[in-house]
Amino acid sequence: AVEVKASMTTIYGKWAIGNIDAKPELGGESGREVFERAASALTILAEYAAKADCASLVAVSHSTYIKMLLSLCMNISLIEAAKMELKNGCINVIDIDMRKPMTTIGHDSPVFGGALLSIAPMDTRIAIPS
Repeated sequence: AVEVKASMTTIYGKWAIGNIDAKPELGGESGREVFERAASALTILAEYAAKADCASLVAVSHSTYIKMLLSLCMNISLIEAAKMELKNGCINVIDIDMRKPMTTIGHDSPVFGGALLSIAPMDTRIAIPS
């Protein structure tokens, strides 16, 4: 458990400065893959809600994934998101307006360390509902 936590701390730090193509030493997805999966899931859920004319949906996930999703939605650094205290069973609300255009998170976003620190590839573009 200590080895896994250390590995995840290291990889999360790499992702936080934009090294989003790095993968955990013990195996798993790259940061880009996780962010793209989170953005895709959020878009699919928002489109479903819009088509079904329902105001609310519920999704359940683990804290690291939620923190990464919240960093995208709030356009805050992964480090800031990592410091969020999310207790087991907590509820996070993400309001989405599908009438608005998608928001694009680029290589210089605070999510990846901002314009001064980010080493994210220039082609980094993650689109999420507004």
